Amino acid sequence: MINLGPYSGKNCPNVRFHPTVIDRILEGTALLIVLVTWISIYWLYTQREGALLPAVWVMGGCSIFCFLLMGGLAYLPVRFINFPIRVTERNAAVQYLFAIRLTRVMNIILLLVLLGSVWGLYYAFGKLLLLVSFVLLGVAFIGYYILAFKYK
Repeated sequence: MINLGPYSGKNCPNVRFHPTVIDRILEGTALLIVLVTWISIYWLYTQREGALLPAVWVMGGCSIFCFLLMGGLAYLPVRFINFPIRVTERNAAVQYLFAIRLTRVMNIILLLVLLGSVWGLYYAFGKLLLLVSFVLLGVAFIGYYILAFKYK
């Protein structure tokens, strides 16, 4: 269930959305971040001669889990999404598109947070990536709500 607001999508028409090139690029970017996370873990493992903190392995596992979970949520039917505005037949497709795109963007941002956490345990630039990720998180939510209310 994706909960973005108080209005349920249960009474909406069954909207089907076929992923476009932009959606595939977002999914590919998320996969690339997971691969970079695991390559970073392997590189840290070789540089530290096998002495990694257990949190690094946990974050690597969480990156795979989050990639699969958030990637799966992007294919949920409209009835499993709560929207910030009342959804009608006229605006159901646009609101569904915005919610699905937000889910894909959130997948990327969450994976960047996990990558920044892995790097942040050993390098200062990891903390900078965390900060940038949290700023992007706020921008994504603000942008979604602005678009959702604009196209209601």
